[in-house]
Amino acid sequence: MEFIQNSDTFERQDFLLKYKGDEVESVGEIAYSVDSIGSGFGREGESLAGNGTIRDTTESRTRNAEIPEDTEIEVTVEWNDVSETFTLTKE
Repeated sequence: MEFIQNSDTFERQDFLLKYKGDEVESVGEIAYSVDSIGSGFGREGESLAGNGTIRDTTESRTRNAEIPEDTEIEVTVEWNDVSETFTLTKE
């Protein structure tokens, strides 16, 4: 996941979710949510691309508050009656 502040007024969020398994077509529809300090987004009814990925890029007005580099971001993914939650941190 990448956050880029394009200017003083706009910020771009680029989220890439990649399936690690071998049978992409077995996954079916996916719902996911991404939560961080003061913001979050998600989608339902998404399908993986042929390469096993979903990309979500949005651009919005900044809130004049940068997200600190050490911020943990919680991601929840649901598919085929399975739910997994994990935390993204900066390497």
